[in-house]
Amino acid sequence: VGGGGVEVVVVAFVAFTRFCYYCQSCWGLLVVVVSLYIIASMSRRKVSKLVTVPEEEVVSDFEDEEGNKGGEDSLPVKRAKSNQPLKRKVDKEEKGDGHGVDDYEEDEDDSFLRPSPGSSDRNSYANLGKGNQERKGLGSEPNIFVTSSIDEELGDEEDLFMSQDDDFNMGMLSQTDNTDTRPESAPRATPLLDTSLSNSFDMGIFRAKKRSIHCNIHGLIEVEPALVAIIDTPHFQRLRSLKQLGSSDCVFPGGNHTRFSHCLGVSHLAGVMVDHLIQIDHNTYNITDVDRLCVKIAGLCHDLGHGPFSHTFETFVNRIRKKEQKKLPWEHEHASLQLLDHMLSSDLNGIDLEQYGLTVPEDVNFIKRLITGLEPHDVWPEDMNRPEEKRFLFDIVANKRNGIDVDKLDYFVRDSVSTLGDPPVFCDVQRIMKSCRVCDVDGKAGICFEQKLALSVMDLFRLRAWLHKWVYQHHTANLVEEMVCDVLASANQHFTVRGTNGKPVIISDVVDDMEAFMVTGDWILNAIEASCSEELTEAREIIKRIRCRNLYAALGPAVKLTVGKSRDEIADAILAYALPTKKAAAREDLLVHIVNIDYGSRDDQGNAVSPLGRVHFYNPKVDTEKAFLIDDKQFPDMFMPKSFGERIVYAYCRQERSLSTLIRCFEKWRKDYSANTLLSTGNPQSPGGNRTKLRRHRSMELGKKRSGPLLTVFNADDK
Repeated sequence: VGGGGVEVVVVAFVAFTRFCYYCQSCWGLLVVVVSLYIIASMSRRKVSKLVTVPEEEVVSDFEDEEGNKGGEDSLPVKRAKSNQPLKRKVDKEEKGDGHGVDDYEEDEDDSFLRPSPGSSDRNSYANLGKGNQERKGLGSEPNIFVTSSIDEELGDEEDLFMSQDDDFNMGMLSQTDNTDTRPESAPRATPLLDTSLSNSFDMGIFRAKKRSIHCNIHGLIEVEPALVAIIDTPHFQRLRSLKQLGSSDCVFPGGNHTRFSHCLGVSHLAGVMVDHLIQIDHNTYNITDVDRLCVKIAGLCHDLGHGPFSHTFETFVNRIRKKEQKKLPWEHEHASLQLLDHMLSSDLNGIDLEQYGLTVPEDVNFIKRLITGLEPHDVWPEDMNRPEEKRFLFDIVANKRNGIDVDKLDYFVRDSVSTLGDPPVFCDVQRIMKSCRVCDVDGKAGICFEQKLALSVMDLFRLRAWLHKWVYQHHTANLVEEMVCDVLASANQHFTVRGTNGKPVIISDVVDDMEAFMVTGDWILNAIEASCSEELTEAREIIKRIRCRNLYAALGPAVKLTVGKSRDEIADAILAYALPTKKAAAREDLLVHIVNIDYGSRDDQGNAVSPLGRVHFYNPKVDTEKAFLIDDKQFPDMFMPKSFGERIVYAYCRQERSLSTLIRCFEKWRKDYSANTLLSTGNPQSPGGNRTKLRRHRSMELGKKRSGPLLTVFNADDK
C-alpha cells in the first residue's frame, strides 16, 4: 500500500485506453486526472504499527483522510463497529505516570490514533511506527494504523501491546537492513527469562505451558501445564528407553513402542472418560477441575515404576529376593509411588503442584490411591479430603472391581496396532467409554455400562486372553525373556549403576535406591554386551545366543496343567527321573516357564471364572441409576466359552550337555502326569530339530565307519 503508485499508473493507463477505444470521448482525460490525484495522495501514505481497538471489526478496504479507498493489496484496518472514531489504548507502562489506569484518546478531526498527551513521546507506539517508516524511506507524518490480515487474535494472557512485539518487529526489519537505526532513547524489549550462564535461577518457579502432542492411536492430545511439568523430568523421560512389550519385538518387529507413549495415551483417555461422566450426569457428583487433573496425572504416572524390559525385570528381581529370603515381593506399582515422591521432592525438577491448583499432600495422596486402585470392600481413605461418593473415580485408571479401565483400553489398541498392524475389530474404545455412567453399586458409586454393550464387554475380555495367548505370552518371546533374566542374574553382582551420592548399586538393588532406579533402562543389555569385564563373560555369551537366535532348546511340546503347581515343584518332578550322577548338571540346565492365561477374573481359590460376574450394567430405558449383573445363562451360548483360563508349562534346556537327559525325563514326567499335550504353535528350537543336530554332530565324530542304515547313538543311561 505504502508508495504503490506503479500499480495505479498501470490501472489508469488500461482504463484510459479502454475508454478511448470504446467511447472516443474525454472520459479518458478525466480518468488520468483522478489517477494522478490518487498517486499524489498515496505518496503521502505510510504504514504504521499494529493496533487494536475495543469492539472492533476488520474492514478489508481502508479509507484515508480524504475518503479514498486502498486497492486490492491494502491491509485491513480494525475499525470500531459503531461510527465512533477510533480509540487508541495507552497502557500504564507506556504512559509512565504510574496511576495504573488505561487511557483512551479520541481524535475528532481525523479519527485516527495518536499518542496520548500524558504519555512520553518516545514510549508511544506511534513513534515506534515512525522509526520503522523512516528506515523504509517513508515520510515522517503520522498516519493511520493498520494490522496484518495474518495476525491471530491473542487471548487475555498475551497482550498485543508488549515491548517484546516492538522489538520483534524491529528485529525483522534489521535482518534486511543489517543496521539498527533505533535511537538510544527508544524503548527496548525486556526478556521474559534471562537464560545467560552467568545468572542462576530456579526452574521450578516458572509455570509450564499447555502442550499438544500427536499420538498415533488417539490423534492430537492436549496436555495440561501440570502434566507438561511432570513429562519434562528425568523420572518420566526414562520411559522412552523402556519397551512396552519387553522382548516381544523378537517375534513381532513392530512391537517396539515404549511406556512413554502408553502413559500419554492412558492420561488422555482418563481425561476423556472424566469429561464424559461430567456431561452425561450433568456433574451430579461434583467432579471438579482438580479431580480431573488428579485422574490425568495418575494415568500419566501409573507405569513410572517399570524397570528394564518391563515385567521381565519384575520377574528377575523377585527371583533374587526369593533367594535372599526377602518376604515382600517387589511390584512396579509400589515403585511408581516411590518414584513419584522422588520426582516431586527433587530440587532438580522444582515441581510445585500448588501453582496448578492442587493441594499438598491431600491431592498427592489421592493420585497415589488412583494408581494403586481401591478394592470394592476397602475402607474409604480419609487422607484425600474427598467424600466417598467420588469412589467411582478409582474405576478409571486402575479398576480393581472388574478390570475395565483406560489402562487396558489403551494398550489393547496400541499393542494390536504395533504388533499385528490393525486395531482390534471388536474393541471399540470410544463406544465403550461413551456407554458408561455412574450408578449405585452395592451402596457405593461405581462406573457401569449400558446393557446392550454386554457382548462388547465380553469381547473386550476375550481380546485380553487372545493377546496374552498370541502376543504377550508367545513361547518364543517368553523364552527370550527367560534368557534376559539369566543375563541379569549372571551380571547382577558384577554390573553396577550410579546411586545416591554416587554409590555403586548392583542391578537387583536399584529398586531400593530411586537415584539408581531412575537411570536404569533397556540399555543395560547393550552395556553388558559392550563391557570388557571378565566377570561378565557368561552374560555376554547368553546375549550372543540371543543375537544369533541360538535360543534354549525346548524339551517337548507345551503341557496344560490341571492342578496348581509352582515352577520349582514342576522342576523337581521332572528331575526325579534323572540319574543321580547327572542330576546336578541337569538342575542347572533345566528351565521351567509357566504361563497363566485368563479373562482377567479369578475367584478366591485362584480359579479363572467368568468376568461378567463382576461387571455391572444399567438399562437407560428403565432406570439409569439402578445397576445389575448379567447371569452367564442369559448370555448367548455361542459367545460364552466353556473355560475362562488355562495354565501352560514350557520346559527348556540351557546347555546341550544335558539335553538328552532332560528330554527323557520330561517325556516320562508328561506320561506319568497324564497331561494333555497342546497343539504346538511351532518352535525353531524344537526337540526334533535338536535330535537331528545331535545325530549330525555325532556322525561327524564317528566318520563314515558305520555301514547299513544310519543309527542314532545314545549313551547307556539314555536307553
